[in-house]
Amino acid sequence: MNKDDIWDVSDFLSRYTTKSAVSESPVVKFNEYSNNDSLGFLNDEDTFCTSHNFDERLLYLNQELTLFGYSSIFKNNNSTNKNNIRENLDLFQLVNCTYELLKRQHQQIRAKDELEEKQIRSESDHEFLIQSQSRLKQDLENLRREAALSTIRENDQASKYRALFQEMKNEREEKRKLKSDLDHIKNQCQHELKRMENEKTKLQTKVHQLLNDRTQEKKVSMEVLNPLQRGDGRRSTWKSTTGKKNEEDMYKLIISNYEEKEKTLLLENHALREFLQDILNMLLMNTSQSSQTENIEEEKQFQMPIHLVKNDLKNKFYSAIETIRAENKTQGKEDNDLQSKLESCQSIISAQEKLIQNLKDGNSKEAFEKILLNFGNENDLAGNLAQEKQLHERNKAFIEEQKRFTEYVLKIEKEKEEFEKERVEFYMSCLSTPALNKGLHGKVSKSESLRLAQPSFSSAPRTPKVHTPSTADLYKYMSLAYDKKENINGNTNHRSITHDGSFTSYDVQESPSVKKLQQHADNVRKAVEVRHNKSTDDDKRIISYL
Repeated sequence: MNKDDIWDVSDFLSRYTTKSAVSESPVVKFNEYSNNDSLGFLNDEDTFCTSHNFDERLLYLNQELTLFGYSSIFKNNNSTNKNNIRENLDLFQLVNCTYELLKRQHQQIRAKDELEEKQIRSESDHEFLIQSQSRLKQDLENLRREAALSTIRENDQASKYRALFQEMKNEREEKRKLKSDLDHIKNQCQHELKRMENEKTKLQTKVHQLLNDRTQEKKVSMEVLNPLQRGDGRRSTWKSTTGKKNEEDMYKLIISNYEEKEKTLLLENHALREFLQDILNMLLMNTSQSSQTENIEEEKQFQMPIHLVKNDLKNKFYSAIETIRAENKTQGKEDNDLQSKLESCQSIISAQEKLIQNLKDGNSKEAFEKILLNFGNENDLAGNLAQEKQLHERNKAFIEEQKRFTEYVLKIEKEKEEFEKERVEFYMSCLSTPALNKGLHGKVSKSESLRLAQPSFSSAPRTPKVHTPSTADLYKYMSLAYDKKENINGNTNHRSITHDGSFTSYDVQESPSVKKLQQHADNVRKAVEVRHNKSTDDDKRIISYL
């Protein structure tokens, strides 16, 4: 071997077995920490391999490499002599192992860089996700707010939709009604057109008939005697062009005359319609049954065809005439009644004049009495009947007032009992309080007496005499009608005519219903007086006890 091929092993180991300046991988750190016990003696030294411990380091490297799965760096692994270590050393295997270790170191550095990049990316992704989460939360809140607003808007739109739907429904109803009215008018117009067409066809047929009759009457014809026949057997024809023109002029003239007649008839018909409408309005105004809506409907009816409205108009005219006749009959009855009353008054006046004249002439007393009796029999029958009716009505009114009176008296008695109970309770409460006892014995000051005088009611009067109200006051208090002309004592004054013409009054006994009412009023008055006296006695006893 040349000298150049011989190289220093220690130089190689010092060059390639020192610590790398690159940051250590976690695997290397783990191995270092795991082998701290085995390499505890090396931690204090600065260099790993020296000339003194070269063999030991080789053995250590061989051991570690075999542990990591690499092949041994010695040629003969079984030799353990220290002298043969350097000879058995396989440099190629050592270089390959160092290369593999360097390669693994680079891979671990790359993996570390990738992991750091992944960690940075994951951290950035994490921050991005946090930001996106916060943004999404804000978006969620905004969306919820918008959803609430949208629900409110939806409710508003729903209410508007309902209102619009109702309006549309109403418009559809109106449209349907208008359509039905238009269909009705259209049908009427079609009926009118058909009727006009039928009339037109009838008129045309009549015109043709008239023309045919006139032409047959006034037709002047020429007959050809002994005509020469043609060779082809045909007959020659007359050539006249003026006949068609004359016929057209005649048709135009007839149609124009009919149109003028139709216009005059329409004007007359319109005037008659207005006249009938005015008459009907006047009749309805007289009967006081018309209104604006009825007038509008009548105007529409008068504009319609007569065959459709004929029966309605007849009924209206007949009803108006019947109402006028009924009013005239009632007025005639009233006039007859007034006339009969006037005649009766005139007969009474004439009879009175006769009586006065007889008195002046000085007729006998017997004749005067006969006349007076006849006068009373004839004229007092209606008055007696009227008086009996009035008495019957008054009896009914008295019975109703009696019922009201009894109900009101019972109501007053109940209220009075309640009032007396409250008054007794108040006096008992006053007895239980010492301040009131002092006030009653005159030992309380003026302020206390004023303070105790708060109740708005007062005790019954202490005078023994009680003023009983009259029937008029009692009726007035009960809001009942009281007739001052009637006497409560039961006597009514009736007047009669004396022989000398003066009037004298005489007493007539009352009816039993009036007596019953009077007795009932007396009983009620007595009961009220007894109750009132009893209340005054109770008040006196309570005051004496106090």
